[in-house]
Amino acid sequence: MPSNISPLSLETNLISRRLTDRNDFSAVHDLSGGYSKLMSLINVLNKGTGPKSINTERYEKSFIVNDYVIAMVGSAPAVSGNTVIVSLADPAYNNFREWDLVTGANTEIQGIVVSSAPGSVTLEAAPGGTTVAQLAAEFVANTYIKVYGSAHPLRNSTGRKPLYIFPDVDYNYTQVVRESYFASRRDKVKTRVAYDGDMWSAGQQKEAVDRLLKNMEHMALIGRRGQSTVNGELVNQAGGIEWAIKERPIGQGVYYGQPTLPSLGTFERFLADVDDRRVRKGPKFLAMGKGALSHIQNTFTSGFVESAGKLNTFGGEDVSGLNIMQYMVAGMEYYFMELPLLNDPFYFPEATTAPGAIYRRKQYNIYCLDLDPIPVRGGSGSAPAIEKIYWGDSEYYECFVAGIDSSPSSGISDDRIVELSAMRTATDVDNSSYHVLTDCAHDMIGQFSGMFELTA
Repeated sequence: MPSNISPLSLETNLISRRLTDRNDFSAVHDLSGGYSKLMSLINVLNKGTGPKSINTERYEKSFIVNDYVIAMVGSAPAVSGNTVIVSLADPAYNNFREWDLVTGANTEIQGIVVSSAPGSVTLEAAPGGTTVAQLAAEFVANTYIKVYGSAHPLRNSTGRKPLYIFPDVDYNYTQVVRESYFASRRDKVKTRVAYDGDMWSAGQQKEAVDRLLKNMEHMALIGRRGQSTVNGELVNQAGGIEWAIKERPIGQGVYYGQPTLPSLGTFERFLADVDDRRVRKGPKFLAMGKGALSHIQNTFTSGFVESAGKLNTFGGEDVSGLNIMQYMVAGMEYYFMELPLLNDPFYFPEATTAPGAIYRRKQYNIYCLDLDPIPVRGGSGSAPAIEKIYWGDSEYYECFVAGIDSSPSSGISDDRIVELSAMRTATDVDNSSYHVLTDCAHDMIGQFSGMFELTA
């Protein structure tokens, strides 16, 4: 596979690639297929609050994923007179309370808790017509029993055994990301390929920054949270969007992985499963590759209503350049956005064996993202759906280390050198270098989002 990246010196590269000055070139066409839609979207989400600075080893979040009383049934129930004893799959679960009203998959079958213990719930039929036989038939192994309310004595009722809600705590790491370039005095050779009217060597600082930002976009999408020792040094990796949806220990999202292209039914079920995670406030983003967008538009968008063409503003910011399309699907509003990152044939060249697929495998990825701010429970305000964080005083650190090549003494005669009027530099080495560093993460709770991908 061809590559435009090389660790060799500028002079060696320019000579070996035969780009030394001849007669005709004044610009290089950018063949890297620049893409930054995902980072642009994340920046919009963080516009109000800005990136958050931290100074702790891990960035921890507390949040409530589930505050329902619900448990899986572990075995067949036992009938004793007018009561049904339900054994739970978790022998330690003890959140059911006397007078709780419970139901299962058939919500017309209802019971009332007369007593409970760890791993066990004893029921009677609730007022309304349910029979003991119906209770025994409803709460069998691998079904669910859940509280939907309570009914207490009409006279002389007393208070209840309390339940306390405690948030779950999960974390992410920030990771150190760096880029550099070095330029020797002899690297500054005249080239036939110009960079903004200057020699090609003059553009390497910008190229280093572009490379860093492209890598950050990759990591924001596919990074997996972890910490390990590499070459004797501690290294962090931040979890990105795919990790948040598929792997985050607390607050995972909806994941669909299958070896075939989605049917209309599968696609709408995927959207509905994500949508059901919380009461909707606003539209969801569907970020996808070219293959998924083509499949949706050519196969089953006849059931969609394209509501308003291209979206020009989001979160009060201009997003016209992101080419975001608005659709209505089964009464739900979505923003469709193609992610060029997924279409990159040099970074994601892997083919798919899915029947009928004409694009590469990663181009069929779909990310259904709920980008509404997440309310802060027990506090005030809200947090961005995808939060930019960084360690330290600044999101970026950069420096130019000047060598002796940056201190020319043009016009100074031999006898004046002894006057010690030379410029100050950082090193006596005959080259200068540029360095940029960020210690950052793009932290997302996947609870309200989803991902579809081909597995073959």
